[in-house]
Amino acid sequence: MAKYIKEAERKTEVVLEADVVVAGGGPFGFPAAIAAARNGMETVLVERYSTLGGTATTGLCNSYMGSIPQVDGGIYRELKTRQISAGSLVDGYYAKFDPEVAVLIMNEMVEEAKIKLVLYTTAVDAVVEDSKVKGVIVESKSGRQAIVGKIVIDATGDGDVAIRAGASYQATELQDRQPSTLMFRIGGVDVDKLVSLVPEWGLRRGTLPDLQANPYPTALSIPKPMIMESRGKGELKADIEHIIVHLLDRTIVKTGMVTINSAHLQGDACSNVDLTSMEILARKQNMSITQFLKNNVSGFENCFLVYNAATMGVRETRRIIGDYILTKDDILTRKEFKDTIANNRFPMQGHGPGVKFTDIQVPHAYSIPYRTLLPKGLDNIFVGGRDISLDHEALMSVRTMPCCFSLGQAAGTAAALSIKNKVTPRDLDVKLLQKTLMEQDAALNLFKI
Repeated sequence: MAKYIKEAERKTEVVLEADVVVAGGGPFGFPAAIAAARNGMETVLVERYSTLGGTATTGLCNSYMGSIPQVDGGIYRELKTRQISAGSLVDGYYAKFDPEVAVLIMNEMVEEAKIKLVLYTTAVDAVVEDSKVKGVIVESKSGRQAIVGKIVIDATGDGDVAIRAGASYQATELQDRQPSTLMFRIGGVDVDKLVSLVPEWGLRRGTLPDLQANPYPTALSIPKPMIMESRGKGELKADIEHIIVHLLDRTIVKTGMVTINSAHLQGDACSNVDLTSMEILARKQNMSITQFLKNNVSGFENCFLVYNAATMGVRETRRIIGDYILTKDDILTRKEFKDTIANNRFPMQGHGPGVKFTDIQVPHAYSIPYRTLLPKGLDNIFVGGRDISLDHEALMSVRTMPCCFSLGQAAGTAAALSIKNKVTPRDLDVKLLQKTLMEQDAALNLFKI
């Protein structure tokens, strides 16, 4: 039987007021804040970690997967262009970049847009009146505080603010949910020696477009038979069958380091209990993977684990129920929406559970409707990222970072236009939103709108 304590009633100080409040500074929240501010709104951006970028930086997932022309526009293209100018990104279908430089550039863009940035601060609740979201409650070293605004953008990735405001959501059963991964970096690698294996192993799917601009692959996969043999002998103590090596060394700077995407961690990434056990297991597995590479793969003879990511890369938790639920069939049939606000194209990749892997190919680019960003039953709030309104299979494709950037720019622009026109986001003229996005270089001209 659960036990409870009764907390004393208290007043929560309002420390900031703005037009738009964005909770989360990752690939959805960062462009949302930039878009809102550039469209004339006083904007506050709240981030629970010490840096912007989310999965791309604190999660060490330094690859913009599925970077195609249909998503390559607006704020996303600007960020990439700045990274390229800094010598810290090699463009391609899997655009590889240095996460530390990415953080610096994001900080610069936030400063230029005159956004009030609040780091080390977590959104823990919503301020709601009559189904209208009017702000967020945050917790930090400064205590419990309130930040209020005319519109809130939930960019937590898990729908934390929207759910606390009363939004409904769907969640796949844990045994069928896509697992999380703790990325990590290995040093002391002879990358030239490693790359010499490419003719024997072949390229990782999706990297061929990268070779048009760069003579070396930006990522490769360790052959599955090698992994399974080592597991069978008990040498590799990790329940995996894929080890993807991201070649930061070859594509950006001569560091002797690579980034590894491998271990699958099953559990509820919205549970601190599960997250704790997943983190402990991940670190054990990552050390075992490092030793496996050292003992078996050319180029890794003198390698060592440098560091693990500051946070896990989470592929799936909750999916908010919005005014429209995007489905697998919508994607595969390339359904056209009058209220499209972003495009995407990426396989429906299921990374779990366990060692299972599915890869449903998406043969064309598709559009995502505005209504997927609007939680049903709530006003003055947007939700976005991997937790928009869609089904389990659609999530496998939509979750990619370039798509999240596009969705974020749409949400931030829509928030600004709603305030300017004194309407709720649900009543906003979508044609005005589409026109504004295209005027601001968003990649939205895939379909006739």
